[in-house]
Amino acid sequence: ETWRASEKIIYLEPFGFSYSEPNDDSQTVTDLVAGNILEVKGEQNRFYKVEYPNDKTAFVEKSAAQPYREWVASLEPTGENLIKTAREMMGVPYLWGGTSPKGMDCSGYTKTIFFLNGMVLPRDASQQIAAGEEIDSVKNFENLQKGDLLYFGRKATDTTSERIIHVGM
Repeated sequence: ETWRASEKIIYLEPFGFSYSEPNDDSQTVTDLVAGNILEVKGEQNRFYKVEYPNDKTAFVEKSAAQPYREWVASLEPTGENLIKTAREMMGVPYLWGGTSPKGMDCSGYTKTIFFLNGMVLPRDASQQIAAGEEIDSVKNFENLQKGDLLYFGRKATDTTSERIIHVGM
């Protein structure tokens, strides 16, 4: 409850670092990725002083983060904004099970894009398909809009059930 009530920032750059002092020439404390949420303990110059769950403190450049409540209030999860975020994540290495700009798979990619626009999706494509509403069940792609998710799968056979195995936007 204390953490929930505290002031927080969200890190918004695809990846970066926190530092031991309020300058980017100081020792790196840890790396950060888009979507990291950290408790704010103060501000110094162009840095937020943050605290990690293990009580370690560090400094994060203000230009790479935003106060969490301000970020939430500014969210506009439009198709255009989803596409913008997706483009920012292009070129991230493929990593099965990954959900960060260090590496992600297809459902980690969609999960991260939607999270950075204020919407929480389940982790896997087979779960994500149940989270929204069906737009087009007859392959009339003219009905699709920017930001819609497309699911791909394997048809059922005599020995296996139908299965979603891929998602794209």
